[in-house]
Amino acid sequence: MSTKTVVKKQEGEDILGLVALGSLITNIFQIASKKSLEAEHEALKAYVIQLRRFYENIRVRERQVSNENLELKRANEGLIALNNRLLKELAEAENTIIKLKNRKSGISPLRRKGGLNTIGESK
Repeated sequence: MSTKTVVKKQEGEDILGLVALGSLITNIFQIASKKSLEAEHEALKAYVIQLRRFYENIRVRERQVSNENLELKRANEGLIALNNRLLKELAEAENTIIKLKNRKSGISPLRRKGGLNTIGESK
């Protein structure tokens, strides 16, 4: 028959075993944490790609709005010039109307302003 001998462990071996067990548990948590971090990193990369796409779309839209704004400024300047030209034509037309009325009535501009009623007579 064989005999079994029990060797008494030393206290240092128990501590080394606990340290090894603690290291193993720490390694397991690090591996799980690393997988979680990798998943979060992939999600962040996808989010960055999405943000870049949004940014490029915003830049394109900004250029479109800027071009439309320039077109509206040019149109506004054209309308202001047209308005000024029409005001000038209106003033000329009013002056022409006044001249034609004066000719039609036969009254000189001096008489109209309250000068002489008939030749040589005063009001």
